[in-house]
Amino acid sequence: MEVALHFLADHEALRAKHQGVRLPYHLVILRRFFQILLAAGPPRIRTFIRIGELGLHSLAERVVDESPDGLSVEVRYDRDALMQAWDEWIAPEEGLWSHRIEEAYGRTMFVVHLSNCSEELAAMVDRDLKAWPPYVGTRRVAHRSPVDALYESRLVRMFFMSGAHIRRLSDGDPDEDPDRALLDFLRELPFASVGGAYIPTKEDDERLDDLLGLA
Repeated sequence: MEVALHFLADHEALRAKHQGVRLPYHLVILRRFFQILLAAGPPRIRTFIRIGELGLHSLAERVVDESPDGLSVEVRYDRDALMQAWDEWIAPEEGLWSHRIEEAYGRTMFVVHLSNCSEELAAMVDRDLKAWPPYVGTRRVAHRSPVDALYESRLVRMFFMSGAHIRRLSDGDPDEDPDRALLDFLRELPFASVGGAYIPTKEDDERLDDLLGLA
C-alpha cells in the first residue's frame, strides 16, 4: 500500500545541529525516519520515496487577476475550499493514523511518501515516531481525491530503497548533482549501500535492479 508520513516543518525540534552545523529540517526528518526503518536490520521493503511539502492550501488557490503577459498573478484563498481540503485530508477513506492532528492546521507539513509499504512496517514506523514532537501522523494514499493527487504533484521522487540499499534518484548524473552532499549524508546512516542513479521510467520497472545497480 502507499503511505505518507507527515511532519511539522516549522517545529523547533528540527533545529538540530550535526557536527556543529545546523541541518536543513528535511535532513533531520529523513535521518530520524531512516534510522527507525533500519534499526531492526534490513527492512522488507522495495519502494520509491517521494519527499516535499504537501501544500493543502494549493487546492484553495483562486486566481483573481492576471497581467496580460502572465508574469503577474493575484491569488486569493477560498476558505471553504481550504476547509474541504482539510476535511478530506483528516478523514480519508483509507484511514489516517494521527497523533497531533490539531497542531497541523494552517502549518507547513513535510511529507515522506512510500509507494509500496506493508501495513505491518508502516505501523512499526508510526509507533516508533509517535513520541517525536514534529511527527503528525501517517496517511494511506488511495488516489481517490484531489488531496491524494497532491502526493504526486507536490512531492519529488527522490529515492529508491530495496532492503537496506538506497539510491538517490536524479534526472541527470547524480555524481555531478549540486545536491550530492545528500549522498554523503546517507552514507552516515546504516545502509548496506548508497548510490546515485537516473530516474527510471515506468517502462523500466522490470529492470529496476539493473538500472539502479542493485542486481
